[in-house]
Amino acid sequence: MIEAAQTSSRFDGALARSFYAEGHLLKGLEFLEKNLLPEARRVLENAVSEAPTDARPALALARACARAGDFAAAEDALLAALARDPSIAQVLASEPDLVQVLRREKIRAALGR
Repeated sequence: MIEAAQTSSRFDGALARSFYAEGHLLKGLEFLEKNLLPEARRVLENAVSEAPTDARPALALARACARAGDFAAAEDALLAALARDPSIAQVLASEPDLVQVLRREKIRAALGR
C-alpha cells in the first residue's frame, strides 16, 4: 500500500492519501494484533489524520489506547469514530478492548444509553 501511495502521489494526491491511510490502518492493526501498543498508536494516529471521514482508523486507535490503559484518549478516538460513522455503534459491544471505554459518560451519552 505504501509503495502504491508513493507511486500515485506523482499523479493524484487524493488517491495517494487514500493509499497511505489504508496502509497505515493495516500496519496499525498488525501492531495491535502483536500487542505493540506504542507503535500501533503512532501509526493509527497517522491513519486517523490521513482519512478524516473513515471511522475505521479512529475505532482502531480507540482500541489501541484502551488496551494501553489510556481511557481518556480511547474515549476521544471513539467519539471521533462515532462522529464519522454512527453505524459503528452496532459493533462496539463485540470489541473486548472497549469494555471500560463504553462505560464512560460521554460515550454512553453519544450512544444514547
